[in-house]
Amino acid sequence: MTYYRTLKGRIGQKTRGLTCENRLRQVDIFTCMNFDGLIRRKNAVFVDLGFGRYPTTTIETYRRLAKINPKIKVIGVEIDTERLLYAKPYEQANVKFKLGGFNIPLNKDESADIIRCYNVLRQYPEEEFTKSIETMGNYLSESGVIIEGTSDQFGRLTSFNLFVKSNGDIINKGLVFGTNFNVSFYPRDFQSVLPKNFLHHVISGEWIYQFFEDWADSYYKIMKHKLESQRQVFYETAIMLYKDYGYNIEQRKGLLRRGFLVVR
Repeated sequence: MTYYRTLKGRIGQKTRGLTCENRLRQVDIFTCMNFDGLIRRKNAVFVDLGFGRYPTTTIETYRRLAKINPKIKVIGVEIDTERLLYAKPYEQANVKFKLGGFNIPLNKDESADIIRCYNVLRQYPEEEFTKSIETMGNYLSESGVIIEGTSDQFGRLTSFNLFVKSNGDIINKGLVFGTNFNVSFYPRDFQSVLPKNFLHHVISGEWIYQFFEDWADSYYKIMKHKLESQRQVFYETAIMLYKDYGYNIEQRKGLLRRGFLVVR
């Protein structure tokens, strides 16, 4: 396996780093809805790994998480020196920016409760995926979470893996699809934002291929009822996937109505 290593032992490679305001808003909403216990921890640490050319997402995330825990520490990590230097003036008491890669530069005896690695591994070879997740997991607290995924340019569509640290092991806990309903909902549109470990597997015989087949099928069936909103269509297709197709879909109405479909 080829694994990238850059100056001073930082594991990883420079990515495009493109971002814009509110691109990860949906991911932040999901995080606050599902992991408030981690956010409220004493000395809680959130890591935004690969924040990109500008520190926008890191600062936006801090503002959202601080509404739950004003004392949470948010660390933006970037492998590129120039990007780090640009971000440094935006530091605050609880927002710091550090130079690093998948081997996250935390303080001694410090661990991350939530690590978000977004629009990063999508740009890596697929064979690097598992090792990168495992490396990040070394810096995760027990029962901590890794959120790894991809979004479109404006955050209208997103999908991400959920990994949880349990008894020292990193366990895959599901795949999440999210939309803010600013574009028309159609299941196959999510294929363009699949995480790297699914991206090249939408082919006959693979689980993710069949999932999209069934999701599209449920969509066409629901559309015959001429529902009033895209939100209703999203909700009803998720329920149909659970009841009629046997998928382990998270059934919380709050999640579904906010545009999150979680497949366990």
